Amino acid sequence: MQFEHLIQINDHKQALSPFLTRNQLWQGLVYRAESPMAFMDHVDAVTIVERGEDWMQRQMVMGKLTVQDKINYTHETQVHYHTAASKDHGGGQMIMKIEEPSPEALFVRFTYITPHPDTPDPETAHYLEFLKSAWREMDIDTIRKIRELAALGQLG
Repeated sequence: MQFEHLIQINDHKQALSPFLTRNQLWQGLVYRAESPMAFMDHVDAVTIVERGEDWMQRQMVMGKLTVQDKINYTHETQVHYHTAASKDHGGGQMIMKIEEPSPEALFVRFTYITPHPDTPDPETAHYLEFLKSAWREMDIDTIRKIRELAALGQLG
């Protein structure tokens, strides 16, 4: 199954909401990858296993579930998570891509690619709708947290 949605970051019609620069948004997305405990309450531990110039491998523990991720960075453009399949997790991918259709009009496109079928049976369909809703809420929370960090001067 592939699921994606878009979150608008800067809205020229909403002057009350402070604008984020592309660099602030980028730093926030990288911070989420490297310090997921700051964004998700259910993460118990994170270990960076290996790191390269534009990637890292990590292990994340959430209760009894341990996941292995390789995360690729395309500078100021996207963060691409590759989660390995295991006996407890089906694996998959998540991509957070910054889009800027016009100057300062920033959006983040969140894409999830999972081994779930695109056309599930009726029993599974309800679960997948719940999953999509949870992802949407988590992504909204991610952007909210990035805004808070930027307001505190912690992002570029």
